[in-house]
Amino acid sequence: MIKLTRLLVLSILIAAAGSVGSLPAQAAPSTPSAVTTSSLLQSADQALKASQWQKALELSQKAVKQAPKDPEVYVRLGRAYGGLNQFDKALAQFNQALKLKPSHAAALNGRAKVQMVWRKLDLAHEDLTQALKADPNYGDAYLTRGLLRIILKQNEGALEDLTQALKRDPKNPEILTARGIYYYTRGQYPASQADFKQALQFKPATPQEYARIYNYLGVIDYTQDRYAEALAHFEQAIKYQPNLADAYNNQGLVYAAQNQPTKALERFQASLKHQDSPNPYTNMGDLYAAQGDFEKALAAYSQALSVKSPVSTDFPLISQAAILNSRGRLYLEVREPVKALADFELALKLEPQRAESQNLRGIALNQMGKSDQALQAFDQAIVLQPNFLDAYGNRGLTHAQLKNFPQALADFEWITKMAPGNASAHFYIGQIHENQGQPDKAIAAYTATIKADNQFLQAFKARAVLAIQSKQYEIALGDATRILELDPRVLAAHVMRGDIYNWTGRHEEALAEYATVLKAFPDSPDILSSRAEVYLNQKKYDLAQTDLEKALSLQADYGPAWYQLGQIQTQAGKGAEAKQSFQKACQLKVEAACALAQN
Repeated sequence: MIKLTRLLVLSILIAAAGSVGSLPAQAAPSTPSAVTTSSLLQSADQALKASQWQKALELSQKAVKQAPKDPEVYVRLGRAYGGLNQFDKALAQFNQALKLKPSHAAALNGRAKVQMVWRKLDLAHEDLTQALKADPNYGDAYLTRGLLRIILKQNEGALEDLTQALKRDPKNPEILTARGIYYYTRGQYPASQADFKQALQFKPATPQEYARIYNYLGVIDYTQDRYAEALAHFEQAIKYQPNLADAYNNQGLVYAAQNQPTKALERFQASLKHQDSPNPYTNMGDLYAAQGDFEKALAAYSQALSVKSPVSTDFPLISQAAILNSRGRLYLEVREPVKALADFELALKLEPQRAESQNLRGIALNQMGKSDQALQAFDQAIVLQPNFLDAYGNRGLTHAQLKNFPQALADFEWITKMAPGNASAHFYIGQIHENQGQPDKAIAAYTATIKADNQFLQAFKARAVLAIQSKQYEIALGDATRILELDPRVLAAHVMRGDIYNWTGRHEEALAEYATVLKAFPDSPDILSSRAEVYLNQKKYDLAQTDLEKALSLQADYGPAWYQLGQIQTQAGKGAEAKQSFQKACQLKVEAACALAQN
């Protein structure tokens, strides 16, 4: 499944200023035009509430001509410009209001939202704290700071701020939506869904707010693999707001999860028609990478890196470091570790605490043959994220490559303690025991692998081989059968079953297995020789000799066939010919033939 990333609707961020409760009370100017200015501001407020940004701008511009020293008119201008995504002009208006009144709570709140758009999160937090100091009952500032704290992952503070906002306006759908976002980021999906549905009951003020809520409901459905419901909610969001780029992007993610790449790409492209964002490009890159289309994936990731988008107060946009990681993984897949390493190191410059980048950096170094440096990278990833299972696994593999088996074993055993169902860790423990000549421990580890994942093909193969070596034929036979259930193309499993049937006297079943293999590979000396051995056990010497002669015509230096041919010749009373066959087999290092060659 392609990972979930998000897109935002920017106008919501600035336009919401002042929507929770009322703006702080201001005295009307005592000029002859006071009534006219107040009326203009009231009309501007109504236009802002209805997301009529241009109308609000025009009304506010008229108001500023009549009251150029009233900070209220500049606050409305700032909100109108924000709704039009003209953030530099919005900031100028909020600054002008603050020049006239430095403690103006609404202006501080509006400026904070512009700072959030421009990723100046510390400045935004400072402005919001000042706004609440100026007006402790200003609900919209609590809402804005709550959203900011979600972005900053200050979870307790975020919930406290949203609770304060709801105390002041308990039926405000925007606050309920914000708390729904908080619960979503915490993985509390039922609580999140409940808040979004309650927000709908309180009738949001604009179609954009309806669209936003339906979009979130779709996100929750998607997160829990309810794809039909998710698509329906995203479609409802688009009905309310046809240009909601996020909903198109999310539809693409659902189609990708359902293995419908054509529909997924169409939705990602539709999202980009409405808003340029790194998220659809990254999702397209992931999709192309899954299809093995390196060039298109690389182009999509590079395009994602070139897009400059503001921060979201809902779901943060995918960061440049995350995109670099995706592109770097692609380079790893096509064995270009130098380019991959450059991407991972740039990601770490942007986000030094990103454990995932250190882990991937270690993989790149390993591909470059720099095992010692790779171990250091994995160590650093684990320091940054002590429960990072992938980093432990990669470090374990590196130790195993270096034949540091105790260290490798320790890493994989740690994984199985933290995640007992991690089949790969059990499998690698089995590989290490096998390399150390401990077949019983290896079989036990492979058994644990299969218990964790009964479709782990390599574990069945490895256990079958060891079981054959230790003459545990029933286990080996069961494993070979399971291998064929998982992948009927594995002809080696037919060979295993044929050998076991032969050794246990089930000759007709053995012949059937070898026949299946010979149908695919009729010129295999190995299988011809194996079938000849069954014929020998059945005393069908003519059939055995036919297979052996064909095997030797295909490979004249195939020692086992010479040995078996000597056995047939002995049975036929052809001592001289048998001696010559045994001598050839002995020269070809078939030890059992050497003693017979002397007779």
